[in-house]
Amino acid sequence: MLRECARRLCSPCRRTAVPAAELFLPADLSPHRPAPHADISLPMTTPEPEATARQLTPTVYIVDDDASAHHALAKFCQSLGHNVLSFSSAEEFLQNVQRPQLPGCLIVDLNLGGMDGIELLETIRRQRSDCPVVAISAYADVPLAVRVMQLGASTLLEKSAGAEALSSAIAVAVSASYDAIARRQLRTKLQHLTGQELLTLDLMAAGMPNKRIAQEMGLSLRTVDRNRARLLDKTGRGTTAELIRDVSTLKAIDALSDAARAPCGLEHRPPGLRFRSPQSSRIPPQRF
Repeated sequence: MLRECARRLCSPCRRTAVPAAELFLPADLSPHRPAPHADISLPMTTPEPEATARQLTPTVYIVDDDASAHHALAKFCQSLGHNVLSFSSAEEFLQNVQRPQLPGCLIVDLNLGGMDGIELLETIRRQRSDCPVVAISAYADVPLAVRVMQLGASTLLEKSAGAEALSSAIAVAVSASYDAIARRQLRTKLQHLTGQELLTLDLMAAGMPNKRIAQEMGLSLRTVDRNRARLLDKTGRGTTAELIRDVSTLKAIDALSDAARAPCGLEHRPPGLRFRSPQSSRIPPQRF
């Protein structure tokens, strides 16, 4: 009796192996579509802990060819508790800074000798930097303000602006840089999701309940619940509503960025993540 029980317990489970590549295909694209409510089990993964962006000291990059104004601006930014890197020309900045580090911001004088501030902003936009910019000028009018805003500047100040206005502009830019870090981290996390998880997120964003998602993907309700739990775990979000909100914000920011580039003659954002193939469903693909 004991031998028979041991033999049964130790006998290998006879299950049909499913190719790993097919686990993450949309149900209607898989060459071997799983039966409705098929339970596909995937290992749970936990993202590595990240440094809290708010604990990092912001770095302010200053580009100004006026030595006295340059020095005064650097001392002012240091008094606010920021790290400061100073450059006397746009060419020097581009030569030494491949991509501005975040958190932080760039303060640039638009009236530079050689490559001027507008040309520098155009170059930075082409590099697709998400570093916020505070533009300063000896004079400021509406056409100039529109132009620098199109190029991604958060604020345009006259050099005669007081300390309060400058401090406020820097604070807004630094705060925007923390938001940019959060978006960058979320985009990286989305790129590490499996195809099945992206499909689940796509249908969640479309407002579908779990039962409808299970029908669309040919999965069991338990598998859909497991996918939703993985999405929250991998993206570090506490609730589904928080995840959908942050993903929607990421999409909106990218759309505004594309719209701002068009009138400036700058190239558009390359295709990003698409949740699902256009042929796989009537739901339009989403991009990040």
